[in-house]
Order: sequence, then C-alpha cells, then structure tokens
Amino acid sequence: MKLYKIVNPSFISAVSKLLTQEIPGRAAFKLRGIVATLTPEIEKYHKTRNDVLKKYCDKDVEGNPVETDAGLAFSGEAREAVEAELGDLGELDFAIETIRLSELGEKFSITGADAIALGDLIVE
Repeated sequence: MKLYKIVNPSFISAVSKLLTQEIPGRAAFKLRGIVATLTPEIEKYHKTRNDVLKKYCDKDVEGNPVETDAGLAFSGEAREAVEAELGDLGELDFAIETIRLSELGEKFSITGADAIALGDLIVE
C-alpha cells in the first residue's frame, strides 16, 4: 500500500471507526497488528512532512517561517520542491496484511465512503 493512501485522513478515519466495531477475535488481532505496523510510519511521515515544509517555506528576515491565514507561505519554486519531495515520499510502498471481508463476521457494516478508503486493507 502506498504511503499517500496510508496517511490519507479518510483512511485513518475509516480505520479508527473499524477499531471501535466488535469484530471476531482473529480479525481484531490482525487489525491490531496492521495498526501497530502503520502507526510509526504515519508518525514518521508527518514529522518528515513538517520538516520539509519548514525547510522550503518563506522566511522573514530573522529566519522564522512566514505564516498566512492559510498556513505557511511558499514561493513558486519552493512549492514545487515541496511537492516533488513529498510526492516521492508518498510513493513509498508498504506490504501490509489484508483482512478478508468474511473474517469480519456477519454483523460487520461499513459505509460506502469507508469501503472506498479501506479498499486496500479489506479484500473480498
């Protein structure tokens, strides 16, 4: 699974919802392992992302990041450099275990949006 999918807020939200559902023990422990594997990668991504943003953002005369109402300010070339660096990072691929839909039990329900977000994690 590509890192950009793992750090997508829709994926994280859908996994969080899945964690609150009562599912069969085997699937729950499999999910626990998946989350334990992904959590450090998500944290590393956000740290790296913040470092990249601070590296390329516009700075004032004292070297402090310039912030606007929308967040950090970037000039044209800096914006391209951020997109290139984070784009490469987002393409990192992680082998994660999947959960078969049948493992989640008869009572399992999910919204269409969450099914899309979890498409690489839950397979038929």
